[in-house]
Amino acid sequence: MERLTLEELITINDLLEVEKNIIAKYDFFIKICKDPQVKSKCENFSGKHRNNYDSILDCLK
Repeated sequence: MERLTLEELITINDLLEVEKNIIAKYDFFIKICKDPQVKSKCENFSGKHRNNYDSILDCLK
């Protein structure tokens, strides 16, 4: 694997932080949500962003 530049590492870190923040927000909505359909959508979106986060990390291996 090629070495990443500092700029690339900063960008990847920023992407990981964004994904973590999105996951945290959806997880918060899941806890407070009363509507089962909305809760299900939030769980789905949270899972997709967890997959995004994991995919970004996998690219670094």
